[in-house]
Amino acid sequence: MNARHKLGVASVVGLVAAGAFWSTRPSPNDGTRVSFLSVGQGDCTVVRSGGKTVLIDAGPATDRYDAGARIIVPKLRQMGVTQIDMVLLTHPDSDHIGGLSSITRRISVQAIGVPLHYKGHPELSREFKEAGIRDDQVQWIAGPSVAKFGDATLRMDVPAWDPTTSDNEGSLFVWIGMGASSLMMTGDAGEIAELQMIKKGPWTAQYLKLGHHGSRFSSNGGWLEHVRPQFAIASSGKNNSYGHPAPDTLERCRVRGIVVWRTDQHGDLHLKATAKGFVRTR
Repeated sequence: MNARHKLGVASVVGLVAAGAFWSTRPSPNDGTRVSFLSVGQGDCTVVRSGGKTVLIDAGPATDRYDAGARIIVPKLRQMGVTQIDMVLLTHPDSDHIGGLSSITRRISVQAIGVPLHYKGHPELSREFKEAGIRDDQVQWIAGPSVAKFGDATLRMDVPAWDPTTSDNEGSLFVWIGMGASSLMMTGDAGEIAELQMIKKGPWTAQYLKLGHHGSRFSSNGGWLEHVRPQFAIASSGKNNSYGHPAPDTLERCRVRGIVVWRTDQHGDLHLKATAKGFVRTR
């Protein structure tokens, strides 16, 4: 996909103009809200705008712990979410897709968006089967894409990925903005993908979710200088064995005056878009 594709709410077309994936149900518009959920060592971000909901990653699941059932579904219900219009999966690691099946069993999911280069990935295919995801629900993202929902614009792109390297380096890059309110998410992308995607920007954002839970191999200086965030979020588990977020990453943020929110220490982060930028809410 070489051309930039657009999605308009008025025409209710699909993520990359390929299917009717956005709901047309009437819903109250409570502005644009973003919630970074504390799901342990994993990722899950909820974006709501104009009565529509996008979920970016589905949290972790193991034999003993399923963030989808224990955390994500109850919190979505507290938010009044009864349907998810799109789930974007940045890459197929279990801490990003593990909770999907528990979510789909309890909340209606209209569509899934995933980078095309993960098509046929064994772990992703297993999760789709367990979650009951049909082929016609999946949009494979192969290049720059734009979606408009509610008051927000969602822009996506994928780095070129070598399947002999880590899945992390093929992560979906997602930018969401509404006026002065903007945020950037990169899944578990490391420096290789970040340096590549700088050339495909701009990706300037008020908030940046640190790549790979704040790993020292992500959120390199060049990427931070490109995005120029005021705030950053590290989504990581308390006392995790990986040492996320890494001291090196936190120091790179500190010297640039970037304020870091840590889900392992501070819990969920809820934001509401305003004319002056995102503000924290409860």
